[in-house]
Amino acid sequence: MLTLEVADSLESLESLQADWNELLERCSDATIFQTWEWAYSWRRHFDQDARPMVLAVRDSGKLIGLAPLEIVIMTGGFRCLRLMATDSSDYMNFLLDDQMADQTLSIIADWLETHLQLWDVMDLHQIPESSLLLRPGVFGGNGRLVARKLAQETCHFISLPSTWDSFLATLGTNTRRDVRANERAIFKNFESVEVRQAEGPLIDEFMNAFFTLHSKRWEDRGEAGLVADQRMRDFCLEVSHRTAKEGRLALFGLRLNDEIEAVWFGFSLRDKAYPYLGGFNSEPEFRKFSLGATLMAFAVRNAIEAGFAEYDLLRGEETYKARWNAQLRRCYRLIVRHDGARSCVASWSLLIQRSIGHRTRSIVYKALSLFR
Repeated sequence: MLTLEVADSLESLESLQADWNELLERCSDATIFQTWEWAYSWRRHFDQDARPMVLAVRDSGKLIGLAPLEIVIMTGGFRCLRLMATDSSDYMNFLLDDQMADQTLSIIADWLETHLQLWDVMDLHQIPESSLLLRPGVFGGNGRLVARKLAQETCHFISLPSTWDSFLATLGTNTRRDVRANERAIFKNFESVEVRQAEGPLIDEFMNAFFTLHSKRWEDRGEAGLVADQRMRDFCLEVSHRTAKEGRLALFGLRLNDEIEAVWFGFSLRDKAYPYLGGFNSEPEFRKFSLGATLMAFAVRNAIEAGFAEYDLLRGEETYKARWNAQLRRCYRLIVRHDGARSCVASWSLLIQRSIGHRTRSIVYKALSLFR
């Protein structure tokens, strides 16, 4: 018997942990951003003004589907449904058991359509191009819902071969030369060189070094940086420890002459690695060693040796990604409205905000191009 229940508090979200992680193993398209550890940690430090509305579908008690939604109040008082941890996640999706995905998604969509009094518009970001959520007719099959799909950011990823040498052979001549030259230069110029993956007590040490290095680099540019916000630091610390317990933390540090000078803060799930944020010493005397690229090369090599199939560089158009022979996958934004007047106005409000945002970015990019 299929049933749907709603978790609408932090306590009810906490009670889902075991079932959530068990379901995760039966969802082949899940990423680190669909884990309970990610959603719960984010909820504890952000979005206190949002109300959880996590839809959980069960088959005779067994969890077979999750829509980890929350309600936020938009300008104008409109109630907007979005996925939990939207602001921090590079991929977003429902969790659907592979064996019952179509049926489970239909139940969730039907529930949303029969509870229109609870929400005005649904705004789902960073939906991968392969997601069932983007399939025509998922929302609106009964005529009361209208879905609009909008192209969003691309994510870069590297398909990993079986050996490090095979991977190097895929890179351009200059990149391959730089990877080897940087490593030689570091060992030549420092008496002690150590690269480690953090576990246990090292997690706090590496994370605190990451906060310092990341913040210093952005301060040198005259900007605050992502981890200037104490809430973001608290979230990163909590999610690092929670994912470490599940064997999903990929936190690497480069120590030179006993000082941590570069850190990659990332994760892994099944056969994929996700380098989320990095920090490295950008003082003039260190720039020639390209510490960030050197540590990333180690992390990629570690992923290959661990048998991973993919190293996902996530969203963003940073120029370094192209040098690593990265491929692209597109993500989409899905705006769903219903036939109520408030819903129509709310959806148009979101579209207008998006249009203004695109025009603003276009003007900024054109201005910047004059100085390149």
